[in-house]
Amino acid sequence: MVVFAGVAVWLTVGATASLVEIGLSAYAAIGMLAPGVFLAFLWPRANAIGVAAGMAAGYVVLLAPAAQTLFGALFPEWEKGLVAMGVNAIVAVLVILITSAREKTAQPQPVAG
Repeated sequence: MVVFAGVAVWLTVGATASLVEIGLSAYAAIGMLAPGVFLAFLWPRANAIGVAAGMAAGYVVLLAPAAQTLFGALFPEWEKGLVAMGVNAIVAVLVILITSAREKTAQPQPVAG
C-alpha cells in the first residue's frame, strides 16, 4: 500500500498533464478492447489474430509520440483515443479479411466422385 501511495504522489508531483488528460488516456487505453469485442459478437469471421492486430495498432497510435503528432495534425479537434479506436477497428477488419481468406484457400477441397 505504501508503494502504491508513493507512486501516486510521484505521478501527481511530476505529472505535466491535467487529471482530465490522464483520465482520458486511461479510458482510451481501456477503450481499445471495444472494437474487438464488437467484432467478436457481431461478425462470425472475426478471429483472435485480427483483434490482436487491431489492438496493437490502436495502442501504437495512442502511445507512440510520432503517431500522436501525425494524427494530431490530421485530426486536430478529435480526441486521440477516438482516432486510435478507429485505427484499431480498421486494422482489425483488414487483418480478419486477410487471415480468413488464407484459411479459406488453405482448406483442402473435397474430391467429388
